[in-house]
This record gives sequence, structure tokens and C-alpha cells, in this order.
Amino acid sequence: MKRTAIYFLFAVVCYPVAFAWCGMLIANEPFHSDESAASSLDSSSRGFRVSEYNWTVSPKLPSSLAVGPNTITLPNCPKGLSTNDHFLYIAGTGIPEAVKVTVVNCTPGAGGTISLVATSVHGDGYTISSATGGIKEAWEDAHGVLVLPPGHIATMYAPLHLEKSNAYMDLSGATLVCNVPNNGPCVKIGNDSNPGAYSNISITNLTCKPGTKSTGPCLEDNAQHTRILGMTAMGNPGSYFGYYIQTDNDQSMEISGLNTNSTTALRCDMSFCGSAVYNPAGPDNAAVGWIHDSNISMGCSGNGVDWQGGNDLRLSNVILQAYSQWGLRFNRTANGADSRVVYNKVHNERGNCSNPWGNVGAAGTIMQGGALESDLQQSGGATPEFKINGTSGATLYHYYVQAINSVGSSNVLLAGYVRNGPGTINRAHAVSVVFPSIPNAKTCNLFRINADANGGDFPFGTPAAIQVATGLPCSNRSVNTFTDDVESPSSVTVSGSATWFPDLPYWPGGIILGGGNSTNPYQMSRYIGPGPVGFPLIEAGLGYGSYYSNGAGWFTAGQLSFSNNPVPVAPTSLNGIGVYIPNQQPRAVLIPFAAANSRFPRPIKGVLNLGYFRQPTGTDVITLLDQSYDATLGSASHRPGAGPRDTAISVDSGLAWRDPSSVSSYVNSLADGVNWKERLTATLKLLKVPVNAPAYQTATNCASATSAAGCGSAAAGSVVIAPGATTLTVNTTAVTDKSQIFLQEDTTRGTALAVTCNTTRGRTYTVTARNLGTSFTITASAAPVIDPACLSYHIVN
Repeated sequence: MKRTAIYFLFAVVCYPVAFAWCGMLIANEPFHSDESAASSLDSSSRGFRVSEYNWTVSPKLPSSLAVGPNTITLPNCPKGLSTNDHFLYIAGTGIPEAVKVTVVNCTPGAGGTISLVATSVHGDGYTISSATGGIKEAWEDAHGVLVLPPGHIATMYAPLHLEKSNAYMDLSGATLVCNVPNNGPCVKIGNDSNPGAYSNISITNLTCKPGTKSTGPCLEDNAQHTRILGMTAMGNPGSYFGYYIQTDNDQSMEISGLNTNSTTALRCDMSFCGSAVYNPAGPDNAAVGWIHDSNISMGCSGNGVDWQGGNDLRLSNVILQAYSQWGLRFNRTANGADSRVVYNKVHNERGNCSNPWGNVGAAGTIMQGGALESDLQQSGGATPEFKINGTSGATLYHYYVQAINSVGSSNVLLAGYVRNGPGTINRAHAVSVVFPSIPNAKTCNLFRINADANGGDFPFGTPAAIQVATGLPCSNRSVNTFTDDVESPSSVTVSGSATWFPDLPYWPGGIILGGGNSTNPYQMSRYIGPGPVGFPLIEAGLGYGSYYSNGAGWFTAGQLSFSNNPVPVAPTSLNGIGVYIPNQQPRAVLIPFAAANSRFPRPIKGVLNLGYFRQPTGTDVITLLDQSYDATLGSASHRPGAGPRDTAISVDSGLAWRDPSSVSSYVNSLADGVNWKERLTATLKLLKVPVNAPAYQTATNCASATSAAGCGSAAAGSVVIAPGATTLTVNTTAVTDKSQIFLQEDTTRGTALAVTCNTTRGRTYTVTARNLGTSFTITASAAPVIDPACLSYHIVN
């Protein structure tokens, strides 16, 4: 059976199924260019003996190479030579270089010529060899289906270009040592000029080791539906990559089994910090990717995933761990699409790593636009703890930054905290504040609050925040520093509303939601997922100034942290539910009972907080029964006008309950329409229990034997007219212009008044004056003699 038929069978049958079975097929039925070459197979590995393709020759014609085009005669042509982005390595004399083959007129096993373009002069004695350790030649000879033997080590002086559709390479046990110059990739899949030219290329079990200092990737993908199934990084002191995997414009890239092995094989310093997986920005780099079953543990040297092209990305069963700056950064604004990142069973943990930019923490996930859909309850990242230049104390301080642009101001962002701060901050007890750059900001304001005194709250409302600096430059450097030694700063009120939503390529915290450098709320990021442990799935608005559109929240720049770090979430990080309509009410927030610890005041606000209202009176807060539910579902934004037959909890000038028929109250009974204790209808207030109204009962009645009588606000009471007097003023605020005032003489009130009541009968008593809200006057027809006259009054309003 011809091997070409086997290649076709492999591509059709094996490619869609598990590669473990297919690898067995390859190992037991080795592939080669023709039957006669079977003797070149390694009988122990049953794969290609790549060493036979790693050729080196010393050509005699020409005796030297000039700069520019050269045609070289080979007495015995090696197998697998091609012009498919095929590089050879010239050494021996002159400056060693990898050059691209332009013409091949050479038959394997016979003489022939090849043409190439040299960039250096190479004198007599030069050598030519494979620039990829024989792998490119073996790949071409095997027609794109290749299994390397275990233990093979190939030094790469040029990219290994894989440009065949429905192709497969298994590198199990082989290591590529990358000495590719000019930051080029070690392996290049696809074609830069036409990303759609090749598809369905799989590479398995790739082990990459840097052999030089490069900011390029180990592997670059610019084909379609590339599968990278198993990749391991190895370190090499003094050498590094910029990235492990770079994907450009692959619309269905899959990475499985990536194991960065906690290896420090990436460059990560103040000027450049690479990522394990990288998608460059730009309209020609709009990759769509799946990363699953991978251990992206960075060994505190590099970041996890940097997805700048802006198209969708999904991670499942992935560890993002031990990163320098962020676990994942996603930039939707690069292409303007409403793209998203989906986390499914992702472990995000920064670990005990440092940031090469200094004490500016780390971010678990940075969203520069787009939506994050997540099931994680540990967001990763770390808010920095600032250093104290002096004696520590026991006060918790939070520091917040607000960026100012010509079009408005941003949300305030938590920049860091001081755990054991001094009671008084001054020159002897200063705090070193460090925060990242905010692009396009003209200046920044810096605020400090005593988190213990404010219950850990963010700097809005009363008590006001402490403003320690204004007008700070904050956009022209990687990080900004400020020494807070302000002992008597001004107290300010910080607005909770943002009018400008900056892009945030970096900010510390769990989940960072950027706003696209816009006043347009549609540019803001979204978060859809769980809150802290025990909270339900929420679509969370992370910040005052959020926006509502099409049933989903669109949010301002903010931070969210579910990890139990010592700092509460940032001011823009309330665990919100529901939506926000601009210039009306904020979204609801959930406040866990667990927040009620000794640092918080008593009483604390409720677990569910529906915020405050800017609506006019007559607004429904919660609709319990909708008289026209179909109309609600069919209306724009599901917000039709309320109807009189709705059942709702509302606000007018205060709390209001409404229902089309009645409002009833039950105690120790089901709501059965019968056993209510109180019911309000449109025409009647019904009570089935006794009424106890203390303001109208004896518990608050007046008893005054002075003249004038001091009765406060009592609407009833006992007073006296002194012997020889005919008038008495009763001071009570219960008097109105509509009051009905009733008087009678009561000789039994002596004990309550501590007097002996006059018992002579026949006197009459009249209300002769009233002073609204102050008093009324009683006049008697005759003055009592010896003992005072005891009177009772009753005011009906």
C-alpha cells in the first residue's frame, strides 16, 4: 500500500478523533516519502530518524558566497528540501546566518543546485546545513504527518514553518532549543499574508527551550483551527522567550495541555513582561480561542494570557497562577466588537509574586471592554499594601485615585492600603503610595480614608474623605509615586458618579473593568458571574454610574475581589445585582451578614439594599404582581409604565404599599383572605384587634396643679383653677384651629393632682381663647374658695 494513501487515511480518520490512538497508528505504521526509503526508519522508535535529515555539507561550487543571490551545487542532495519557507544555516566562515531557500533543482541522492540570498560574505570552507535540526526536511518528506523519536534535541536557527492543511506533528520526547534571531518564532504555523491558506494543523507534545534572548514566541499560529495539544516550557539561564504561544488571526485556535511548569523562561522586567499566551492587538489579529486543561503557572516570571485582538476567548479547567502582573488581560476595544471571555472552572491565584513595576499589586483579570462570564469565586490579583516610613500602628487606611480628563472625572479606584498605619500620618510617619498610570488622564486626585472609622466604606458621602493630593501627573509613566505625609489635609466630598470611563490596561485588584476611554457607557466592561462564596449568580455593576442596555448591565471602570484579602472591595466594586438607569436609581447591592463584624457601626444596613431614588414620587420599587406581564416582556428594556391594578411596594414622600383591592396584615396566620388582623380597602379601614393609641390614652395624659398648666403635647389631662382665680391657661401643643375642646369638673382627681379638690357645685367653665400649637384658656363662672377647682380636658382633632 502506498504511503500517500496512508497519509490520506490518517488525515480523514485520525484527525477528528483522539490523537493518543492515532499516535499508536503512526508509531506502528511509519510514514515516509516512498517505499524504497523504508530502510531509513528507526526500528526502535518506528518514527523518522530525524538525525538523517539533519544534514551538513561543505560545498565546493562556488568556493565562497557573496552578499545577495547565490546558486550552490550540491553533489548529493538531502531529502526534504523545498521552497516552502525553508531555511538553511550557513556557518564555517563569515557571520553565521539562516537564509531562505529560493530555488531547488536538486534530487535526493543525486546532484543538483539550490539558490539562496546571503546577507554576509562567507569565504572558502563555509558549510550549509538544516536550520531546524532536520525537522523541516523530515516534515516536507513526510508530507505533513510526522512523529519525532523520543529524546531528539534540535537546535533551531530559523523558524520551523508548518504550511500544510490537515497536517500533524508529534514531538513527544523531543526538545526544540530556539536560537532564532530577530525575535522570530521557533515554530511558525500558517502564513502571514493569508491566514486562511492553511487549516487543521495539529502539533502535540512540543517542548520549547530558549537558546537566546528573544521577545518573540516559541510558537506562532496564523492558520485556521490550529490545535496545540500539549506544550511544555523549559528554562535556560541567560535566555528567554517573549511568549510561549502567539496566535494572530486564527478564528478557531485550541490550546490543550499547556504546561508552563513554573518555569522562568519568559522575559519579565520593567520594560517588557511577556505572557504564556499572547494575541497581539490589531484588526488582522482577531483570533478566537479555546484554552483548556492547562497549567499556566508562571513561576513569578511573566503573565498568564494577554488577549489584545479583541475576539472571544474561553478558558476551562485552567490554572492561572504565580503571575507577575495579571492572570488574564482582554482588550475588546481593539476591534470594537461585543466580545467576551468565558471562565469555566478556572483557578486564578497570584501567589507570592512581585511586580517588576514595583509595589502596585497584580490583577486577576483585566477587561478592557467586553464581558467576563465566570463561575469562579476566587478572582485572584492582589491590592498592594503600602509601606510606612516610620513607626507602625493599628489603623487601617485605604487610598483611592480619581482620574481627571478634559471631558470629566472617573470613578474612584482603590489603589492600595495600609494595614498597620500610625494614628496620625505626618513627616515622621509617612506612607509611600504607588499607583499605575491611567492613559489619557490629565491629572489624578488622591484620597485617603480611615477605614476603621468609616466601617471600611469607600470615600463617598459623610464622613468625607481626606484629600491628600490633587493635580498629580498620572499618565506619562508606568507607575506614579507619592509620599503621604499630609498631617492636616482638607476634607472633601467625593462624587460617586463618573462622567469619563478610562481604559485600564493595568490596575491592581481581582477583576478590573475598563471603560474604553470614552464618555459612552456602551464602551464599558461587564461582569456576569457569582459574587463571594454563598452569593447567587449575578450580573454585577461595579460602580456608580453604571448603564442599562438590553437587559444587561454595562459598567464603569472598577474593581472586584472575591478573595479574602485584608482590604474590602474597592468603591466601584459593590457586589451589584440588577441594572442601573443613568440619572435615576443605582442598581441594588447585596451586603453579606458576614460584614457585621466589630469594625462596623451598629446598626448596619440590610443584606439587600435597593439604593436611593432620584425618581419623582409615585415610583414602584418592587412590583409584586404585574397586571400586564406580557406588556412588560414586550416593552423596550422591560420597563413599561406602572398600572393602577399592579401590586407593588412604592415610594411617594415615603414608603407606600398599593394593591387594586386591599392591603391586609396577618399575624400567626396564612394569607387566606379571612384571618387578617387589619385591612385597608378603597372605602374603609378595618381592624379585628383592639386599638392601642398611646397619644390618645391616659398613659400620656397631663396632670398639672400649676398655673399656667404645663401639659406638653397632651391632648387630655387634669388641671386646677386656683382659689380666688377665674382663669387658667393650659399649655399644650395639641391645640389646632379645628380642635374640639371638652371641659368638665372632676372632684375625684385630687390624688393625681396632689391637691384637695373644691366640692362646691354650680360653677361653669368656658374655653375663652386658643393659641394654635401652644395653649388654650379656661374661664370659670365663679372663683373657687379655699380649695382649687379640679378640671379634666379632652381635645379631639
